[in-house]
Amino acid sequence: MLAVPKPKRKLVFSDRARRDLQNIKEYTVAHWGHEQAATYIRQLYKKAVHTAAAPLIGKAVTHLNSQQKVRSISCGLHTIYYTFTDKESIIVRILHQSMDAPAHL
Repeated sequence: MLAVPKPKRKLVFSDRARRDLQNIKEYTVAHWGHEQAATYIRQLYKKAVHTAAAPLIGKAVTHLNSQQKVRSISCGLHTIYYTFTDKESIIVRILHQSMDAPAHL
C-alpha cells in the first residue's frame, strides 16, 4: 500500500483534471464496477497528493511548447500532468497512456 506523505503544498485540480477524473470513474464503473472505480480513483488521488508533498517526484515534460514547467507521474494506465509553485501543486490533466499528451495539454 502506498503511504501518503503530508503535503507541503495545497493540492489543486484544474477543471479539466476534475473532468478527467469523472470520466475515468464513469469508464471504470461501466467496465469493472463501483469497487474497482473507487480503488483506482483513490490510487490516482494518492499519487496526486505525492506531487504536493514532493513536487520533483515526477519527470519533467520536455516535449510541450508551453511556458509552464509541466511534470508527469504515472499511475496505473494513466499519467498525471502537473505543475507547482511554492504554495500549490496544480493537477493539469490526467490522461490515459494511449492519449497524445501534447494534443491534450
